[in-house]
Amino acid sequence: MPAYEYHCDDCNATFTVIASISEKEKGLQVVCRICGSTNVRQLYSGISMGGKKKDLPVIGGGCSCEGAC
Repeated sequence: MPAYEYHCDDCNATFTVIASISEKEKGLQVVCRICGSTNVRQLYSGISMGGKKKDLPVIGGGCSCEGAC
């Protein structure tokens, strides 16, 4: 099951909610596990891919300094 990360704007806690995709699509009623507030928002982050640089495709622009900039 996917894990979704949330942040409580009332107590500044960050926590993870594990729910199925269908549960998420129906709408989760997320409550802060620390203070019980519903003033929470989902956090989004980028993904990281392992591997050597030469194995990854180059898409779009970017710098020409081989990652030194």
